[in-house]
Amino acid sequence: MSTVNGSGPRVAFDVTPVISGRTGIARYVTQLGAELERQGVELRRFAIGRSAFPKPAGTRHLGIPFRLLSPWWRVVPWPTAEQLVGGADLVHATGSPPPATRRPMVVTVHDVAALRYPELHPPRHVVQQRALIATLDRAAAIVTDSATTADDLVALGIDLDRIVVAPLGLTPLPDPLPPTAPPGEGTYLLTVGETSPRKRYDVLLRAVAQLPHTPNLVMVGPPAADDARLRALIAELGLGEHVTRLGAISDRELSWLYQHAM
Repeated sequence: MSTVNGSGPRVAFDVTPVISGRTGIARYVTQLGAELERQGVELRRFAIGRSAFPKPAGTRHLGIPFRLLSPWWRVVPWPTAEQLVGGADLVHATGSPPPATRRPMVVTVHDVAALRYPELHPPRHVVQQRALIATLDRAAAIVTDSATTADDLVALGIDLDRIVVAPLGLTPLPDPLPPTAPPGEGTYLLTVGETSPRKRYDVLLRAVAQLPHTPNLVMVGPPAADDARLRALIAELGLGEHVTRLGAISDRELSWLYQHAM
């Protein structure tokens, strides 16, 4: 692979998940990018679609929604990812369907849950995941988080030799800081993640309600499609005094909650 002035390879790195949400995938992209740079890779970040959160410094942002750009790319492969960032030796796609490119491409596939359980996902996520799988023939390598996802891809016809299983690492958390709305007295169970149907928080809430001594439950994460239903279920099960909803919080607050959870 070519380099510039003896430096590491130039990688057009997709940070779209970082500008679109505060999820685990956004954290994955942020931490992976930081580690690649520590390894000497020259990252050239780009993002596609609407921006709900600030983009990383130096990111080239194409503000066209994916729902419009993806079919365009299938007909007219322009602009390419390397054109967006001013040149690259390799493209790494980390979220939605991969961008147009004439360079070797690595694609991260976190799971195929939207295809396995479409009833737990918004229809647009099912369409996006189907489009992602359809483009994997263009990938030189496919990175997955787990052997289970690798098996799912093989079942969908992807050659195992092209798949690399790279388990998720740990993000070092900063010094703990009590949340602005800390949980009540005593120990508590802790959940971290957006309130989407696929998380099945309804199962957890029903299990908590059936315990002889109801524990306190702290739910951390941004509201998503299942939020209204879960709030209604909490009231129905009489768990209002036992459930604390904190929404999105800082890493320092999350560090404190992990430290004090059961």
